[in-house]
Amino acid sequence: RRVIANFGSKIEQSILFDRVIVGEGVEISRTIVCEDVVIPPHVRVGFSKEEDRKRGIVIDHDSGIRVIPRGFKFPK
Repeated sequence: RRVIANFGSKIEQSILFDRVIVGEGVEISRTIVCEDVVIPPHVRVGFSKEEDRKRGIVIDHDSGIRVIPRGFKFPK
């Protein structure tokens, strides 16, 4: 059980489950990150609904909280 948050990452009001790797310079806000997710360097999640939807991240309609499902792969 491990979470790795690399240099310069900022994680606010979020939950990260096991086996999550957060790349350098990543910013995460109000997001639940499920198991086995690698977030590439310099990605921002939880700041732009439009950008998050384009990536395929689930957004709760009422709260705006993002959910990154288990094993999610970020588009290149």
